[in-house]
Amino acid sequence: MTDYGSYVTYKPNALGMTPLSQLRAVSIEAPIFNTAPSYALGLILCWLSDEPAPALGRPDTRLETLDAAEQALRLLYPDTKAFEKDPQISAWQRVYRALQVNPRRYPCAADALGRRVVKGKSLPRLGPIVDVCNALSLRTRLPIASCDLDGIACGRLSIRRASGRELFTPLGSPNLEETVDPGEVVYTDGHGRAHSRRWNWRQSHEVRTTASSRNLLLTVESVAENSVEVVRAATNQLIGILTQSGHSLYPLPVLTASQHHLDVDKVLSAAYI
Repeated sequence: MTDYGSYVTYKPNALGMTPLSQLRAVSIEAPIFNTAPSYALGLILCWLSDEPAPALGRPDTRLETLDAAEQALRLLYPDTKAFEKDPQISAWQRVYRALQVNPRRYPCAADALGRRVVKGKSLPRLGPIVDVCNALSLRTRLPIASCDLDGIACGRLSIRRASGRELFTPLGSPNLEETVDPGEVVYTDGHGRAHSRRWNWRQSHEVRTTASSRNLLLTVESVAENSVEVVRAATNQLIGILTQSGHSLYPLPVLTASQHHLDVDKVLSAAYI
């Protein structure tokens, strides 16, 4: 396991208990690795302080970071045809096709962000944490997401093939419910509710990050051959950036085919005994 010690910050609440333990367990269904044998999932627990440090809180700082990432991507890839040849993007497209999902119509999150930027459009500015995640996603071409743990029932998160009975509330449409297609890869919670569509193409409304969010899970994903290496590197980068904010962070072990279930309670208990 990678040593994150120099990056980790931790603050117990007034009762001496960690607010990070809201997430209890994360698992990846074993058959997922039949289609994506190199899949790796990086996880960072993040508890937001009410008063973030100026380094991340200033809009000019984070927007400058996102502006720079957009400019760098356009210099690296002059058009979408060149962008699609990026090893991370092409790997996700192969996996989506293997799942009978058209990656042009339903691109992975990193593909969708990068394609928009390469076409000359700017990403929306959505707040300090999301802006940083999007900037790093553009830099690495990895899907990087911020999820509000308050929307995860029972503190349990699973990445699995859908049965077709799961319900999903689209981002920005709290009164709308969709039924997930059978066999679709989704993130689900302890009540079986879907919080993504087509793996990481869309995020649910319940787990969106807002100005009032305090308990977050940050995810970093790759399906490329060097997935573990790039996920760990990106996770380190994300932690390095966010330590400037004064927030509490705790990185969890990277999940892979050899370790696809994580008991978060046990990990945190071992860390703070």
